[in-house]
Amino acid sequence: MRTLLTSTLLLAAISPAVAQEDHSSKWFADFDQAAAAAKEAGKDLFVDFTGSDWCGWCIKLHKEVFDHDPFYALEKDFVFVALDYPRSEEAKAKVPNPDRNQELAKKYKIQGYPTILLMTAEGEVFGTTGYREGGPEKYVEFVKELTVSGKKALADVAQLKAEFEKAEDKAPIVRKACDLLENLASGAPGGSILAGIARQGLTLDPENKSGLQMAALRALLKSGQGEETDLAAAEKLDAKNAEGLMEYVIQAAMGKVRDETSANAMVDRLLAFKKLEKVHDKEMIQGMCVNAAYWCHSEKMLNRPEDAKVLAKWATELGEIHERMAPVIEQILGEDIS
Repeated sequence: MRTLLTSTLLLAAISPAVAQEDHSSKWFADFDQAAAAAKEAGKDLFVDFTGSDWCGWCIKLHKEVFDHDPFYALEKDFVFVALDYPRSEEAKAKVPNPDRNQELAKKYKIQGYPTILLMTAEGEVFGTTGYREGGPEKYVEFVKELTVSGKKALADVAQLKAEFEKAEDKAPIVRKACDLLENLASGAPGGSILAGIARQGLTLDPENKSGLQMAALRALLKSGQGEETDLAAAEKLDAKNAEGLMEYVIQAAMGKVRDETSANAMVDRLLAFKKLEKVHDKEMIQGMCVNAAYWCHSEKMLNRPEDAKVLAKWATELGEIHERMAPVIEQILGEDIS
């Protein structure tokens, strides 16, 4: 299965940097301990989601930035925490609470390593980044800029939340939150707060008479803030994909594929969706078709050759195949599609 959590940089290719001193004592390995320390000190959290023993970019970030004194100019504003997702048994033994780390990765929708989240002590994210070249000084400068812009965005969203709580007619505020959330960039600050306001549309308009429920579900699913109850509501409201909500439901299901059983279920779902003959985001569905076709074509994976051909053919009907996906489709269909 293709996984999003990849790092292809060979460790041997990482150029060495001379560390100035051991800074490991400045980092918490336990998120909850770090959050408590941040609250007590009146600081924010600098959270590094890392794969310490396998992720080349993570190791490169440490060697070029975290291993150097100038980076710790951020110490007056941040408490540092490294949440590790190692592969070796030796490294795994050093992780104090792996289950909690997995819970946090799911909560914050971590899709690659390293991911750096800047957040308040209460866990509200106001900045997202990862590896950046340029050394510790440049990194510190960027983090400071990200903090200023991110906290302003959080303040604006907090103001909207206050307006919502005071308003007698809450529907206009909810609609505004839906509009903002739908167009919010991935990882942008305030997403969870906006999602909380937008989700009120499901209660205010339970039968979608004003279209507020539809607007709320679209914003939640499109922004990646949809929860299981939101996905179920979207599937019920837009079962025939007239408004495109089913596409986001299927996208969410694709993101949960972890093994052969869930992959087979995903293929079945995608084939059932095809029968609706209604696609809004052709590029998104095409990408899922190519992935599923690849799984079906491989004898070592799902070994469903006829379904592989159906999905590959559908992918070509949805639009021009990107060059990076073309070899897969050509192999399945046995023809040149260029």
